[in-house]
Amino acid sequence: MRDFILSYAPVIVWVIAVVELLTGILLLTLLKNKGFKQMRLLMALLCFGLFYDAFIIAIGNFLPLEPLKFLSRFRFVASGLLIPTLFTTSAYSVSFKGKKLKAAGIITVVLMIMGLAYAFVTDLEVENAAGLVRYASSDLTPKWAKGINGLLTAGSAVPVLIAGVMLIVRQKNFFMLLAGLFMFIFSAIGPATGNADLMVFFSMFGEALMVIFFALFAATGKEK
Repeated sequence: MRDFILSYAPVIVWVIAVVELLTGILLLTLLKNKGFKQMRLLMALLCFGLFYDAFIIAIGNFLPLEPLKFLSRFRFVASGLLIPTLFTTSAYSVSFKGKKLKAAGIITVVLMIMGLAYAFVTDLEVENAAGLVRYASSDLTPKWAKGINGLLTAGSAVPVLIAGVMLIVRQKNFFMLLAGLFMFIFSAIGPATGNADLMVFFSMFGEALMVIFFALFAATGKEK
């Protein structure tokens, strides 16, 4: 898979960007259906945030470095704000209400604050990976900030996985579990296979698959 990414990374990133944009639009069209309105809206916002992330990486070769750095900062901001919404999205998917939903909301807000802190203290350096120019976190980024990023990347898949198991039991619906599994697996597969330098591309595969299965659940799941 490494050779495939190295050979076709620019095309892959454009395809992922288009998939995420179209999935976000699809989720918005589902808002007119009954049930899951808040969940579908959160899923759509996440799709648009992931689209922005992929789009800025895709056009990195065509922009001067200073504008690219400015736009890239907002990649980190969008990630810090939107990835934590997976906690609330998962809570809505299993129809949590009252104290349980409030607890998920509190966790989401706390993680958003942490995500914003990470986004603004991260030191950005230009990087050329698989033929794409992008800004990434440098070694000058504080260790605590990198820890937050790791928590958001891996930890946010946990509520999706838990919700997925609950939905299999309740509805025999596997889509949320698949969304969480793909996000978790692809976030870990890069370092686990010695391809940490391509981790961003592996993660993008996982994110694209996650939102596709989100949309499938949003179209087929039942709110109780």
